[in-house]
Amino acid sequence: MTMRRYEVVYVLAPNLTQEEVEQYAETYSNVARELGAEIISVDIWEKRKLAFRVKKFWEGYYTILTIEEEAADAVTELERRFKVIDAVIRFLTVRIDEEQKRAIKFQGELPELGDIEDLEVEAEDEDADYGATEKAKAEKKPVKKLKAQEKEPEPAPAVDDPAEAESVDEADEEPVETPEEEQE
Repeated sequence: MTMRRYEVVYVLAPNLTQEEVEQYAETYSNVARELGAEIISVDIWEKRKLAFRVKKFWEGYYTILTIEEEAADAVTELERRFKVIDAVIRFLTVRIDEEQKRAIKFQGELPELGDIEDLEVEAEDEDADYGATEKAKAEKKPVKKLKAQEKEPEPAPAVDDPAEAESVDEADEEPVETPEEEQE
């Protein structure tokens, strides 16, 4: 099984002293070590302002613990402890090895300088195929347009005089029998 790398970030209450903050960092590092995780780094920041109020605090001590392990046993235990200790006001765990693998994968797919000419030749071939496809589509489009025009009704002829327009409309219409005329 491969090693997974996690970044565990937790924020401690601002009313703690610097010694207490370092003691919490040491305690959590030891817990992770006991559960088989390898500690990559422990980064303790100074007191920072929070983006919004959390548990009535506007500030907190940020600590970033980077660990590596096969299973998430240490991460699970750390998160369980964060939930029961009041000094921890926020925490977040992120698996970062997936992003690193993705970055390495994309670096491998980038072309070398000598391969650029090959890419240009491939692009020209694709353009030729695209042009042929567009030409075939263009030949079919007029047929579709004609069919669409046949379905649409023809517009009425334009007349300058409104009186003539009414007479033209009346002349085109067939007489409609009213119910009175039917009875006679």
